[in-house]
Amino acid sequence: MADLETNIATITLCDLKRDPKAAIAAYGDRPVAVLENGRVMFYCLSAAGYKALQDSLEDLELGAIADARANAPVVRVSLDEL
Repeated sequence: MADLETNIATITLCDLKRDPKAAIAAYGDRPVAVLENGRVMFYCLSAAGYKALQDSLEDLELGAIADARANAPVVRVSLDEL
C-alpha cells in the first residue's frame, strides 16, 4: 500500500476483499484508491469522508450563488416594507 502523489491512499483489490473494514478503517476519513494490476479501479470513502465531501460541494455551490447575487442591483427597502 502506497500513497499517490495527490495524497490519496491506495490499496489493492485483494487486500480490500480480504478484510474490507480493516482496509478502509486504516485510512480514517481519507479517500482510498483501490488498485487492480496497478491501475485504479475505483475510490472508497468512509461515511464521514463522504459527508465532508458533500458539505464542501454545498459550500462551493452557495459561494457561487453569493457571488452571483453580489453583482445584482441593490434594492433598498425599509423595515416597514418587509
